Amino acid sequence: YAHSPTVKRIAEHPAALRLPDGRLVWSMWGTERWSVDWWRDVIAQMEANGRPIALVAQVNSWDKLKDLSEICYGMAHWGPRTPLDYGGDFKWVETTRPLTEKVVFPICMQDVRTRGCWAQDSRNSENLRWLWSQAIEDDADWAFIYTLTDYSEQAMAPSTRIGFVPYDLNAYYIQWFKTGKQPGIVRDRLYYIHRPHHSGVEQLKGKPWNYGRTGPSDQVELLAFLTAPGTLKITIADDTHQKETPAGITSFKVALPGGIAFVPEFSLERNGQVVAAGKSQYPVRDKVEYPNPMYCAGMIAPEWCRRGKTKTTQPENTH
Repeated sequence: YAHSPTVKRIAEHPAALRLPDGRLVWSMWGTERWSVDWWRDVIAQMEANGRPIALVAQVNSWDKLKDLSEICYGMAHWGPRTPLDYGGDFKWVETTRPLTEKVVFPICMQDVRTRGCWAQDSRNSENLRWLWSQAIEDDADWAFIYTLTDYSEQAMAPSTRIGFVPYDLNAYYIQWFKTGKQPGIVRDRLYYIHRPHHSGVEQLKGKPWNYGRTGPSDQVELLAFLTAPGTLKITIADDTHQKETPAGITSFKVALPGGIAFVPEFSLERNGQVVAAGKSQYPVRDKVEYPNPMYCAGMIAPEWCRRGKTKTTQPENTH
């Protein structure tokens, strides 16, 4: 690794992250798979090559943290992919704060792996928001935002299914994380997050999906960033569900029914007037050729409603 021409090219790139002392910040998934002595050799060789590094461990397990603390500038964890892991309390900062200079918190929207037909259920946007909230509350030093997309394992990269919604949400929480102050909401935005089918959908081909020990969550979510109180509505087929909502951030979820095909509809009302409304871009199907449990997402803005437009996604921050 230390002599790799690819590493040399990356290390010399002006965009590479460096510390004030000139060291290149260096991280590798599964750091614990190699011994501390092996990493010492890498660090020494990189310095001998004129490219000193500060190692940030990226681990999947917890059992070698103390050993790695001897050589690491920081520590990161691959992290939970469902808010049900760790009982809703991921004690990463508490565990690693005494061991390292920089504690790095994991941020990820979802984990869907077409290889093996396996997924952990992020509960719509809940996992993303839960991890950011805990990173902020626990005063983590850095955050790693996982955008992995290698056609067999998807996390958060923009696509025709999730659009820019995770990036809007990340923009809001990044500002909160970096400043320590929750950003004000200056315009209404509605985000919908749901799967394109029920977990028990009739499938014509392929293996059944495994949703891990937590099992699947079949829900339609309307995540609202509101400047003032209002009434949120979700319409599924002939059923309309509503929730009186204060200003701020509100997650409104209803069950995603199985056995029927429909297009979810969403709206925000104030004083009996529709402020924003739109349909999901992603029909929910009652049967599929191959299941795809990735969450779809889109955004609805009031100004589109006033202009008579039906578009429901665009790359724009929420704050």
